Amino acid sequence: MPVTTSETQSLLDRGLDDCIASITIRVETKNDLPRTIPVSEFLAHVNALADALPQRSYAINLCANRYRFLVAFAAVIVRGQCNLLPSNRNQATQRNFASRYPGSYIIHDGFETASGVEAFEFSRLSNVSASITSPPAIPLDQVCAISFTSGSTGESKANIKTWRMLYHGMQINSRYYLDDSRTAQSLLATVPAQHMYGLESSIMMPLCTNVCVADGQPLFPEDVRSALARMPAPRILATTPVHIRALENSNLEFPEVELILSATAVLEQAMAKRIETRFGGKLREIYGCSEVGAIARRQTTQSDLWEAFDVFYFSRSESRVVVGASHLQDEVILQDVLEFSGDRRFRLLGRSEDMINIAGKRGSLSELNRLLLETPGVDDGIIFEPPADGTTGRLAALLVAPELSKREAMAHVRANVDPVFVPRRVVFVESLSRSESGKLPREQVLAHFKAGT
Repeated sequence: MPVTTSETQSLLDRGLDDCIASITIRVETKNDLPRTIPVSEFLAHVNALADALPQRSYAINLCANRYRFLVAFAAVIVRGQCNLLPSNRNQATQRNFASRYPGSYIIHDGFETASGVEAFEFSRLSNVSASITSPPAIPLDQVCAISFTSGSTGESKANIKTWRMLYHGMQINSRYYLDDSRTAQSLLATVPAQHMYGLESSIMMPLCTNVCVADGQPLFPEDVRSALARMPAPRILATTPVHIRALENSNLEFPEVELILSATAVLEQAMAKRIETRFGGKLREIYGCSEVGAIARRQTTQSDLWEAFDVFYFSRSESRVVVGASHLQDEVILQDVLEFSGDRRFRLLGRSEDMINIAGKRGSLSELNRLLLETPGVDDGIIFEPPADGTTGRLAALLVAPELSKREAMAHVRANVDPVFVPRRVVFVESLSRSESGKLPREQVLAHFKAGT
């Protein structure tokens, strides 16, 4: 990728003996055994893989194992290439990326790849020298990654990330994620590394802070419990409200977690209080977007206000909020509606696309969905605007609530909003096809709705 400056910054800011990752060794006759990877070994893996990569411009990074993703992510950067981070691993997406970015190849760790697209597989790195004494320097203006929005409100959009944006962004985030702590901590993430929140919390954080990341991406509560049990304290869990609800609904006893990070959707305060009590630590929500990364935080049990990170400045363009910072290439128009209370604090009212007007009354789909998911007996669900069909302004809902009637499922919503915002059409489904980060792309919502009506 083209580079326009001679300024450089190290690939990581860690001691060579620090633990950067914990990998799981599968043993047939015993429990799974963790093995820690020091920074020196990680750098040796990165150099060996960088030397073996094809000479191309873009690597579509599909690695599912978090340590392999970390090695691949760094190796692609060291080779002077750019990581493409799709929001899913579908073969149609692979072909679309290969067409959209000529000179692409797929790097993966055993995933089925699209025919006709060059693919590079790696699973194990052996016979690698660990005599690395210093990390490589990366040009600050090198384009290292392109992340993509989830597509929950429409078509997925590309967002270019230089090393300056990634590295300095994580230096900022470490102050607000971890209060600038240099204490060694263990990290488990349930979100994919390809997602911007997953990238910052589980890939950039181990590169820039004293964090040892587990290589897995557990899905079910028992998997989360067993992974946490293998990790030394203090523990960090980077997750989403969807996963948090599943953990809360389980009957499992979890090891103590000092810090839970949650992003991708807003969490209810009552649930945050229950989770802090259950896990014995602090729950911190992170607000951000794919274009910028993390922007603000809040401890949900203490306040409904978000605290903006001090490097960001805000302005307005018509009715939209604009955010900027010295490490960003350009100012970004946020898709969310923010209500500021002082210079650095704000309320999140929902996405611009979420603001609805029915019969002259304004409401927020985000607020409606918060009320819906607070309803006892509702395991999952979404309230949305279906395509226009002559019933203008009528909302609809998809519900995973096997023990409830329509009226029971809508009771909490009905008790807290104007009647015009209560969905008239309700479709019960067995489950919702959420992405690994907990998002529901609109095309999936409409497919569920069409199948159930």
